[in-house]
Amino acid sequence: MKQLSRLVTAAAMVSAGVVLTQAEAISAKVQKGTAEVTVKGETFAVREGGLVEEGAIIRTASAPVDLYLGANGPLLQVSPESEVVITALNREKGVAETIANTEIQVTKGSVIGLTTKVNAASKYQVKAGSTTMSIRGAKFLVSDTGRVAIKEGAATVLYAAVAGTAGTKFNVNDRFVFEPQGNAGGGSVTAMSADEEAAMTDRLDSLVDSLRASFARYVPSPQWLSIQRPFEYLGAASATDPAFITPGVTIPTTPGILPPFSPASPAVNGE
Repeated sequence: MKQLSRLVTAAAMVSAGVVLTQAEAISAKVQKGTAEVTVKGETFAVREGGLVEEGAIIRTASAPVDLYLGANGPLLQVSPESEVVITALNREKGVAETIANTEIQVTKGSVIGLTTKVNAASKYQVKAGSTTMSIRGAKFLVSDTGRVAIKEGAATVLYAAVAGTAGTKFNVNDRFVFEPQGNAGGGSVTAMSADEEAAMTDRLDSLVDSLRASFARYVPSPQWLSIQRPFEYLGAASATDPAFITPGVTIPTTPGILPPFSPASPAVNGE
């Protein structure tokens, strides 16, 4: 019966213009920060520019770590003193679209993220405690208690207070928060406080800034290399000559700054 169900689903996706291929695992890039990562029993440090693969356990210390997930995100920040597992991070190519599968498990602390709107065939889930959050596109925060805050966008939260039960679905929209109620059952959706909204805005802005800095990093040249204006001195300046003054420039082998040079006063350093 399960095999028949898979065939029917595949046929429906083909008719919709999506042809499934084998899922290809991708890696998340560390945009900012340093994390301890465990992959296949091996633990090591990953710094800015490093890659974190599917199946990795990420642990942070006193500072957060920003991750770039590309089409599977794009952005996720692991909060300080947190631990998460990248359960799934892969893509499947189709004729009309790419299916992105992302699943994060928060076992300690929290994560905050920004996702673009994904297609219906893609999946982005964050699991924590008895909560499973599914989103299509949102700015969100999920803590290890199962609490979900949505700054912008929308999410569907499946909450199973008792293990083995089907659970209850909650819709969480802009500026609302899902609060789990533990083994007492239930759960509630309440409005987000102004303080929490402001705090999330600051963290999300910082996350976007780290991405921009990584993709548009500019390292200025030393001052002594910044001036490259070849010119030929043609003699004494006349009243009709345009003004031409080169700024002072620091020379690594010569202490101090040379005085400006102008056609009207060609002498430099007594020469």
